[in-house]
Amino acid sequence: MEQDQLRRIAEQFLCPFFSGARLAGAVPSTTREKLVARPDPRSLAFKVHSNDGHRLVLRRAEKFGPTAERIVKAFVEVMSEIEPALATAFEADVLRTLPGKIVARTIGGDHHESMLATIDWLEAWADRHYEGMSVTGALGFDPHAQGGSIGLSELSSLEFAAVLSNGVDTMIWVDPRGCVAGHQCLARPAVTPPFAPYTHAGLAAWAVDGRVVLVLTEKDEILVFKDSQMLFAKRSGRWHFLTHRPFVTRMPVPNSLAVRRAVYESCLDASFMHHGACLGVVTAGCGRDWEEVVMREDRLCNSDSLKARTLDLLLAGRTFPELDRRLRMELLSVDGATVIDHQGRVLAVGAILRIPGGSTGGGRLAAARVLATLGLGIKVSQDGSIICLHGEAAEPVFTLM
Repeated sequence: MEQDQLRRIAEQFLCPFFSGARLAGAVPSTTREKLVARPDPRSLAFKVHSNDGHRLVLRRAEKFGPTAERIVKAFVEVMSEIEPALATAFEADVLRTLPGKIVARTIGGDHHESMLATIDWLEAWADRHYEGMSVTGALGFDPHAQGGSIGLSELSSLEFAAVLSNGVDTMIWVDPRGCVAGHQCLARPAVTPPFAPYTHAGLAAWAVDGRVVLVLTEKDEILVFKDSQMLFAKRSGRWHFLTHRPFVTRMPVPNSLAVRRAVYESCLDASFMHHGACLGVVTAGCGRDWEEVVMREDRLCNSDSLKARTLDLLLAGRTFPELDRRLRMELLSVDGATVIDHQGRVLAVGAILRIPGGSTGGGRLAAARVLATLGLGIKVSQDGSIICLHGEAAEPVFTLM
């Protein structure tokens, strides 16, 4: 495949899967080299045909794991199949389905056609309503199940199938071929999977031992769960691949892994609750500098404030990681910034910050930049994107979705 054509399509449809990824220059390649390879932990080189004389290189700050490599392999496989339709009148229509096919091949293996049919079905329902309401639902694939005679095509033809699962804790259960095996009502797990939105904990906990769950949310987003974590999310018309652990480890502060993990989990919850949030972590070296930023009436140490006394009573001396994820999510939903220190002690909730004049980019982003000067500042937009800032640096530590 021509280098310019492959680059154009990869930039538009492959790079968005990986937050912060970019295409570097092409490198020479021989017929003996693999279609997809990892020259180093943070690079993936790929080409479509063995006789292509070049490979493009995808790079990012985080290491590429096995799943990331499978995504690029799926991209290469699909590109090989659709190449005859490129540069024809059908190119736009063919490329529109490319991301969904990549996801289906990555998670579906030999049964990727069933996964793709499910994605197509959910995408169709995202544009429709049932009895005037947005459709939500979940479909779980179990590689060990043996379904009956009703397949996905028959199921998708039934209008009422749109309300047979709620996409939160009930789902239709199918075998790898997509044949219906039954219906499941899921209990909330004793331990909430850390790398999934709290609202979908039951579905994430079910998605183990090779099982996969695809979900359509009331916001018309499609979520994919595997290995008890959210692996893919389609929001605002774009698919994203989520690698959670690297984002936790890349947080420059605090040193406490428990605090970093609690911060990440809560930002993920806020992202998929779509209420937005602003969260700051103050490092030990900043001492009481944070008091110059947070208004006195918003500080929990201010015993004269009814708000502070009420929140102090509700927190009952617990640190941020010790709080239930539901309470953390509710704290972040309070208008204003939540501020904690490097040990996880909550310093302020719903705080109004002193923002320098001339700040740009909206209130939450300006607040996150101020908090970043004290250690770490994170902005969660109502559309779900997460931006993490540190120190005076203009560029984010990471951007997710």
